[in-house]
Amino acid sequence: MNDEQLRAMLVGAVAAARRGADQEAVLLCDCLTTGSEQLARDGIRQLAMANVEMLRSLVELPSEGMPLFVIDGEDADGGRISIDEFEPAQRAATRVMLAYAHDRPADADLQLDVVATIPGPAEMRLVFVHILCWTLELLDLCGERDQPVPGWLRPVAA
Repeated sequence: MNDEQLRAMLVGAVAAARRGADQEAVLLCDCLTTGSEQLARDGIRQLAMANVEMLRSLVELPSEGMPLFVIDGEDADGGRISIDEFEPAQRAATRVMLAYAHDRPADADLQLDVVATIPGPAEMRLVFVHILCWTLELLDLCGERDQPVPGWLRPVAA
């Protein structure tokens, strides 16, 4: 599958999730994460890179340069927690995003390698869903703040 076809499937999954078509969103997520490990990895990469682009847009940073991105975790009571206390798929998704934010794609691949050691597609699917949820949130934020989104995601921008 080429990048254009993959992005079309990703746009379909994002669009379905945005309009509340849960069964369609789940079906597309399943297609993207259970067909092959490589397809799941590619989908995660595409969404993570788009998310980083939107993050940079939201904080008005150029695409070059090395700003430091950090993620603060909170428990249910609002207390700070370490990334090491996140559930495994959320931890991996967070580390993938941070790796791309710091221009370290090999580190993102390493995180996906760790996830791939778990038998079956369930954990990779959870990582994909976490990244997809961030995509939805970032699209909304970009829309609210009149910030650009990656061109291929414009059809589903708010």
